[in-house]
Amino acid sequence: MTRAPVNDVIASRKLGIEGSNNKVVVEIRRPKRRDMNFACPYRITYGARVINREICGVDEFQALQLALRTLAVELHYNKNLPIGRMYWLEKGNDIGFVNPEQGK
Repeated sequence: MTRAPVNDVIASRKLGIEGSNNKVVVEIRRPKRRDMNFACPYRITYGARVINREICGVDEFQALQLALRTLAVELHYNKNLPIGRMYWLEKGNDIGFVNPEQGK
């Protein structure tokens, strides 16, 4: 998959990594109609690793909601990412995505 056109990316965030100058880049693309549903694509880029997902919902809003939830799970548990070392804004901060384990 090629990089999304700029107007197709509706939100992005760069996460720092403790002990590294590298970044984890998260991009959410505009939901689009797919048959009878809508799909909201997102991408996580970490070095040469690129994770592309497309999450479906009954409408654009649900597709976006589900993509954000799935994205949070991916950022907290995907072993191909620097889990526990990523931060948003300043070292020591969380990543700015709700941990799915919170609230249980």
